Amino acid sequence: MQRISNAPCGSGKKVDDVCGFIKHQGKNCLLCRYWKVYHDPDNAQKQFESFDCARRLVIQQVIEKYRAA
Repeated sequence: MQRISNAPCGSGKKVDDVCGFIKHQGKNCLLCRYWKVYHDPDNAQKQFESFDCARRLVIQQVIEKYRAA
């Protein structure tokens, strides 16, 4: 199998992380939050922080709409 690029998979996971998960059978990851990271943990951490921020914003908007109702 040949990889063309390290483009994100459908859920934002990098192909290298998916391959790392398969290779290491889900063990020995470098970072674990939304998914297990096997490659480029600094970039993954930034992506996790972005997800956290988006989640907080959505929760805040839902609460504000609930209070306004």
